[in-house]
Amino acid sequence: MSHFSDYTDTVVASIGNKLAERLKACKALAGLLETTELSALHQQTPAVFVAMAGTGEMTYVETEEQDTVVRMVAYLLVVNSNAREREFAAQELIPRLLVHIAGQQWGLSYAHPASAIESQDLHGLAQGFKSDTSSWRTGVSVLARAADLYGGDSLIKNLAIWAVTWEQKLRIGTDAFAAEPAVPTPTEVFSTMHGKTSLVITQATTEG
Repeated sequence: MSHFSDYTDTVVASIGNKLAERLKACKALAGLLETTELSALHQQTPAVFVAMAGTGEMTYVETEEQDTVVRMVAYLLVVNSNAREREFAAQELIPRLLVHIAGQQWGLSYAHPASAIESQDLHGLAQGFKSDTSSWRTGVSVLARAADLYGGDSLIKNLAIWAVTWEQKLRIGTDAFAAEPAVPTPTEVFSTMHGKTSLVITQATTEG
């Protein structure tokens, strides 16, 4: 079982369902986008694209599992030639994203509540400005994926792009003290049919 991919897919589904009436798309950001993909993508906004930017500290727990901090980013992309409409759409969606993500466990038993939620306007990047990369939130991974969305060197106009970032601790590995699954054992049962008694072996389960 891949906790990371399952987790990302669950986050995407949750955000997509919550904002279904306001988004035209909500997807996991797979990586480098081809020009044709980018053009089609820009026709379907507002949209949110979710990616894992890396991991942080890992600590071992008494069950011999590991608590690993994942660093997540949800890019909000709005393409609209009307500046006021574009800005309104972004400003209306960002707080909804922040509120939905805060404290989320996404229905996953191995996820601690989401924390340290922040947002950044990445408009400057799309205009060629340099960014401070001293934080993972504006580090190489986050900025490179943002460039995939706004077109990199072929800068796209009429575009708003925001990054909502958060950290979340996931418990991964195998619980050394988890109860073993029930093991079937044979049970002898005597059956009488048509005046004849026979031995029937059935399966019963016992808890390990």
